[in-house]
Amino acid sequence: MLPQQQFQEAINLIPGLAWSARPDGQIDFFNRRWLEYTGFTLEQAVGSGWLAVVHPDDRASLENYWRSKVVSGDAGEIEVRLRRSDGVYRSFLCRGVPLSDGGGKLVKWYGQTTDIEDRKQAEQKLRQSEAYLAEAQRLSRTGSFGWNVATGELIWSDETFCIVGYDRTIKPTLELVFKRIHPEDVGYVKQTLDRVTREETNLDFEHRLLMPDGSVKHVHVLARPVKTEAGALEFIGAVMDITERKQAAETLRASEQLARGQVEALKKTLDELAKESDPDRLVEHVLRTIAAKFNAFREFERLPAFV
Repeated sequence: MLPQQQFQEAINLIPGLAWSARPDGQIDFFNRRWLEYTGFTLEQAVGSGWLAVVHPDDRASLENYWRSKVVSGDAGEIEVRLRRSDGVYRSFLCRGVPLSDGGGKLVKWYGQTTDIEDRKQAEQKLRQSEAYLAEAQRLSRTGSFGWNVATGELIWSDETFCIVGYDRTIKPTLELVFKRIHPEDVGYVKQTLDRVTREETNLDFEHRLLMPDGSVKHVHVLARPVKTEAGALEFIGAVMDITERKQAAETLRASEQLARGQVEALKKTLDELAKESDPDRLVEHVLRTIAAKFNAFREFERLPAFV
């Protein structure tokens, strides 16, 4: 068997798709796996026939890239989609390396084409999952974070940056965190962090942030302790902006207090009316009772006498 034939037989045993080309870039050999994948015969594929299995949208860029490598004589790689024998396109990473003789003259190209479709799909699903997570965090105003207690290293999601009001290009640190914590809550937060790191327990508390524009945010922080492979303590958690909820609760409390005051004023008025025997003084009793209940004596004194 001739050396070239021995080489081709060896290449046929490679599990991947392999090929070789002349110095001018013309393909002169494809291994058995390449032919089985495409459904082509060697005669159909050699020369430039192989371009027929390249996705139409990738063909021009691949030709231009391969031509540039033939001119430069440098190794290279490029991602392309190749049509399978059943018509399905899959993504491949095509690598080509030059072989030179003792004098530095290029005498052959050898290449391998690796199926990366599964990896591409996994990457796409990961990107999609990350996009869904980011959108869910934005809608719920909940950010995520990681904290390495020993090193102080922090990792924030985009929504966490948004909640604390820092640019995403800034490296998060505990110092930056405490710059945002409301001065009246700093001591409480420090005590809470000291306790949970010492006891290695879950973190679950609320505090306020004082933003640069003077506004105040209320946040709820949840985290659980985990150990790294090296035994270092970390906290993985979430921070939720609950400002609107707090404001709504405060508005509700104020409304309930007002309603209770009105009910009490009405009861007091009815009690006074029940005691009054002079019909001409009923209106005066009503006004005086309501004014007294709402601390409006001064306004009431300005009213004209009814009797």
